[in-house]
Amino acid sequence: MSCFFPGKVLECHLLWFNEVIERKSSEVIIMAKCAVCGKGVTFGNNVSHSHRRSNRMIKANIQSVKCNVNGTPTKLHVCTRCLRSGAVERV
Repeated sequence: MSCFFPGKVLECHLLWFNEVIERKSSEVIIMAKCAVCGKGVTFGNNVSHSHRRSNRMIKANIQSVKCNVNGTPTKLHVCTRCLRSGAVERV
């Protein structure tokens, strides 16, 4: 999208940005959280031998699994603890 007037450039970018937001909001897939218990990403610190700290992201072990939800097979993102404990019935 190329606009020639300085005021129009902002409008073009805003229109494009709104289109992207509309497309993204229709796809509601959250892969970083367990559908059963809600376990997700946690944050902490990496601590080196000299005790310097840097930020760290600790991700849950999330697997994509086909499960029975109200009798219909549905793909869910489930953590391995819920799979192991039997909280989810696999198809």
